[in-house]
Amino acid sequence: MSVQIRPGRPGDGQGIARVWLDAGAYYAGLDPAHFQLPSSEGLAESFDGDLAAKSTDADTLRLADLRVPVLIQATPDDPKKMTIASRRDSFCGKMSACNNLSQYGIPYSLTTRHTEAPDSDLFRQDLEWFGAVCRVVNGFKNLRIGAIGARPAAFNMISIEASTKIRLRRTSTPTRPIRNSAAAR
Repeated sequence: MSVQIRPGRPGDGQGIARVWLDAGAYYAGLDPAHFQLPSSEGLAESFDGDLAAKSTDADTLRLADLRVPVLIQATPDDPKKMTIASRRDSFCGKMSACNNLSQYGIPYSLTTRHTEAPDSDLFRQDLEWFGAVCRVVNGFKNLRIGAIGARPAAFNMISIEASTKIRLRRTSTPTRPIRNSAAAR
């Protein structure tokens, strides 16, 4: 059996909201201390609005054909502000963005943690690392690699240990293991 999932489109908001609320209820039932049931007020309209926008960051990158390094960062949500009006969904949004970039074949880098505050030391370290990645990529932009001169024929190389074993097999004198004189007594 083959299942094809089509992309979401305006008008799907009601169904997406239903799935979202079902998932929220499931997790809230598992661990009410860490999960809460999301508010349904305006949820379907919010999803429809997102679907109507239709342009994604991945589309923008793909169409721009910039071929530059991409760093994906998500800011942690404040649990006290998880209403429809103020939700950012950065945790899930980062996974969605990475999925879209992967589908378009756009390589990307991730921060050390899935969500990081932009003013954190960890994010500063990630930016320093990413800056180094960008400098390396920029350095390779016009790089050309070539070989000059005759290419030597292939040669076989073996380790010293293997060479010694081959040499010992060719000798006519049988070899005997060296015994520890103290252990032989």
